[in-house]
Formats: sequence, structure tokens, C-alpha cells
Amino acid sequence: MDRMQIAVVLALRELGLEPLATDDYGKKKDALYLANAAGVNAGNYFWYWHYRGSVAADGVLDDFFTIWFSVTPEFDETAGWQLDDKSTAALTRMNPLIKDSDLELLASTHFLIKHGHSTREIPEILWKYEGNYSVQRVRKARSELRRYGLLSS
Repeated sequence: MDRMQIAVVLALRELGLEPLATDDYGKKKDALYLANAAGVNAGNYFWYWHYRGSVAADGVLDDFFTIWFSVTPEFDETAGWQLDDKSTAALTRMNPLIKDSDLELLASTHFLIKHGHSTREIPEILWKYEGNYSVQRVRKARSELRRYGLLSS
């Protein structure tokens, strides 16, 4: 594993997500997107809107495969590594948000707002990609993102 993949493992663990489990790829991807948005330097990804909806980045799935096949209970390349204090603090602040939320909605809302879409437009955009979210749920997601410092007021 390279240093960025090790940082991904450490960031996901800090958020209470098990990076070695092969389930919940979408949840881990969305959490990683939000961590990057919070300033956590884990993975060197260019995030974009996937044609099937939600955020995506080239290399994320490849990195997850590398992580899944590189770390075993007998050999953990992340041993001895730690995140910088700024990243750890950001992840600690985000932890409640990650545990109790619809991460796909949060990541999508964040991405679309950052790319100039209004709260009213987002449900329609998400509906095209099978995301059935009301304006009220998008507003709540925007409010949560602001509360955790991921969007400015």
C-alpha cells in the first residue's frame, strides 16, 4: 500500500468504519468524500458526479481493493502510522455525522451545492438517479453539513 491508501485506512477507522470489510463500499466512499471535503488528506482523488448519481472518483475502488487484499490480521501495513492532528480533529468532529446519517444524501448534497446547484434543484437531480429525496430532506442535509463545518453559512 502507498501512503495515501494507508491514510484512507486510518481515516475510515477514525470514523468508525471498517476499511477491511468488503461490504458498504458506497458508505465508505461517501464518508471518504466528506472527509476530503473537511480537509482530511486521505487519498488523492478528483471527485466528480457519476453518471448513475452520487459522487465518484477514479481510483477509489482500486484503492479499496488494494486495501482489502493488502491488510490481514497477521500483516497490517498501517501499524505505526497515524494521521496528522488536523485530520484527526476533523474526523473526530465528523464522527457523529457519519454514524447517524444518510451518507449518500450528505455527499451528494455537498457536491451539488459546491458545484452551484440550489437546494430546490437537488431533489430533482437525485430523482433522476433513483434518489428519492424531498426538498425538506435536502435542507436538513445542508443544515447538518453546515453544523459540522462542511458548508459555510
